[in-house]
Amino acid sequence: MKGDMERLQEAQNRVLQEVQNRTLQEVQSRALLEAQSQALQEAQNRTLQEVQSRALLEAQSRALQAEIAVLRGLHQQRESTMEFKGRMRDALLSLSGKLGAEETVSTMRAEVEEMEEDVKRQTQMSGISLTSCTVKTLHKDDRGVVQQYSLAGRCLDLHFQVDFQLSEAQSKTITAMDIVLDTDDISAQHISSFVSR
Repeated sequence: MKGDMERLQEAQNRVLQEVQNRTLQEVQSRALLEAQSQALQEAQNRTLQEVQSRALLEAQSRALQAEIAVLRGLHQQRESTMEFKGRMRDALLSLSGKLGAEETVSTMRAEVEEMEEDVKRQTQMSGISLTSCTVKTLHKDDRGVVQQYSLAGRCLDLHFQVDFQLSEAQSKTITAMDIVLDTDDISAQHISSFVSR
């Protein structure tokens, strides 16, 4: 009996060992399956993110293409409606070869001479002669332009300087005007303070 007990004990030990081995294999197999499942889930998430990212990029690309088409249309429309007059037209015609450079120079020279004659005539009539004129662009956008003008000159024996801003939007508006008279005469100082208001 002792021999049967030993054999029974050995059989039980073998069965117990086999059960432990199978349990260990099942645990390892389950852990492997869970790891594979998690890796698969992560791969699916990455794929989903890539698809969403690609869809977003495609939507942005379509939006940009539509914007480019609109801008091209506006550009073509602006080119077709743009008309130039006077010196600008002559200069563009000269550049395009439709008007000779000599004609453009002679036209511009004649215009300058005509302007100089106008200035002389206005100086003789008003007694005002300008000694300097500067223009500085302060602001420029789609709505308009704001420029700072500074004029200096004299009227008879009275020297003056006029500074003002010209806003060109839908209409022209003069703002921030300042007039300075250069004299020691008290009446001229009163005129200067009166005009500056």
